[in-house]
Amino acid sequence: MSAKPSHAPLHLSIFSQVYLIDGKIVRKFPEESSYPDDPTIAILNEKVAYEHIGNHPRIAQWIPSDTDDYIDLEYYPNGNILDYLNNYRDEIAPDLVARWGSQIIESIAVIHAKDIIHSDLNLKQVLLDDNLNARLSDFNASACLGQPALGYEKATHCLPRDQQDPNTVQSDLFALGSTLYELAHGKGPYSELYPQPDTSIQPEDAQISYYKLREQADQKVEHLFSQKIFPDVSGSFCGCTIRGCWEERFTSAEEVLSSYKDEITKSGLGGDDHI
Repeated sequence: MSAKPSHAPLHLSIFSQVYLIDGKIVRKFPEESSYPDDPTIAILNEKVAYEHIGNHPRIAQWIPSDTDDYIDLEYYPNGNILDYLNNYRDEIAPDLVARWGSQIIESIAVIHAKDIIHSDLNLKQVLLDDNLNARLSDFNASACLGQPALGYEKATHCLPRDQQDPNTVQSDLFALGSTLYELAHGKGPYSELYPQPDTSIQPEDAQISYYKLREQADQKVEHLFSQKIFPDVSGSFCGCTIRGCWEERFTSAEEVLSSYKDEITKSGLGGDDHI
């Protein structure tokens, strides 16, 4: 197993520990506690996904290597779209936000054409390159080439279904609806039900209470979605498309993109050459 860098990780997740190398490369090592018997399974899963997709302007750039101990990706200093939106919302032109929506949908069409189900789609998984174009990332939980997924979406993005059911195109499209909702509102569906995170150091009992409240909120959202009760999207620039994803009215990302482009054009946001 290759040695991890001595400096602090850039990001930690259930599947990986992410380090910035020389300010240019993101190196993802497996989080061994998730799969102690096969710690590299998620990293290998992600490697297979990137290898099969190949280079594409809507997908984060994978950097091939000979090792299976980690994967390298191009570093995108602009970060993910959700954080960028919340940091610079007053400076972002509506046409640019509309362009991102189109590009996100395009990225889903790209991976579905390659028989890959993302399985954990949300706006934090979409990065911005130097030209402020959207690139989908984070395929470690994905269902690849007929192999089962290693995880599924968080409650706010999860198609109501039995947890034993496989992830599908339809579950990705449902998550796409919630991702477009994040794009339009800068927050996830039913965000008002969730406790606000406290980044300060907390006593252990306070942390436990916070996660219990999150779990309760997840259960409320799951129940609402199972009853087909969705957040109001009447004020969203792409509300009809969001609702269509949630109501399973689309069978492909191409159908979602067609609806989105029609809606954007009618709203007067269709002037950008990239849409």
